[in-house]
Amino acid sequence: MSVHDEAKARRRLSLNDAIESVTQYFGFEGVKEIEVDNEIFEVRAKVLWSPDQIKAMAELDDWIKTLDHDEVEVRNPITQELVTHPDTGKTVTEKVLVTPHRKNGKIVNPSFESRYLAALWGDEKAKRFEAAGGTYGLVTMIMAQMDDEFAQWRKNRENRGDSKSV
Repeated sequence: MSVHDEAKARRRLSLNDAIESVTQYFGFEGVKEIEVDNEIFEVRAKVLWSPDQIKAMAELDDWIKTLDHDEVEVRNPITQELVTHPDTGKTVTEKVLVTPHRKNGKIVNPSFESRYLAALWGDEKAKRFEAAGGTYGLVTMIMAQMDDEFAQWRKNRENRGDSKSV
């Protein structure tokens, strides 16, 4: 069989079939669907985000850096003593986002959580999800579960010395 004939014989997959095929093969769930009021809201593992989702999330990351932050003193997690810089002796501080999120002292609207959902699905679909009771917390917990499954898969592969990697 020639290379050309082999190429013709390849199975052509839809995007959904391709995602299902690789996630079954690698043993993690890559997409979960939430049905709300007869509408499907697809939550993808981060490794399967579309280019538009990746771009929207990068823009959201840039935006969140512009929000108000507080300076908090860093404490040793065990002793709770303040951490000091070894050379200057000054107390070490870190910037922490003010919550609820604010910009110039005013609460942001739409919220970070709504903007996150809009980055995944677009403004209108995100609004429908929230109006029906769907939450940012649910979506991020689903993503965390999928991320954990993916991390576990990678760990298992590394422990077995398997050459398949993503």
